[in-house]
Amino acid sequence: MWNFFQHIVQSIMEDRGILDQYLNCSFAFIINMMNKEPQNFKTISFPGANGQPAVTALEMTLSLGQKSFEIAQDREDELWAMTVVSLFNSLLENLQGISFEFVQGIV
Repeated sequence: MWNFFQHIVQSIMEDRGILDQYLNCSFAFIINMMNKEPQNFKTISFPGANGQPAVTALEMTLSLGQKSFEIAQDREDELWAMTVVSLFNSLLENLQGISFEFVQGIV
């Protein structure tokens, strides 16, 4: 299941265009992962691309949200941005004890 998570996030982050019209479904999958395995969501790490350091699912999700906000702004699409708000809301609701550093990334 975690391999799917990594592929979904990378597909959106790398502008492959594969999941653009299914962003809300992709976020639903990510939110479901948060609900089912909140501790793993904070700690599991994935190898970085192109020699980058490993990143956690939480860090990937924050980057994904920020990238999605940029896409929403470029498209002038408020509905796209609302899906990101629900993703960030779920982060705050489901992942108790996340550090202030991550909360700053959301705000």
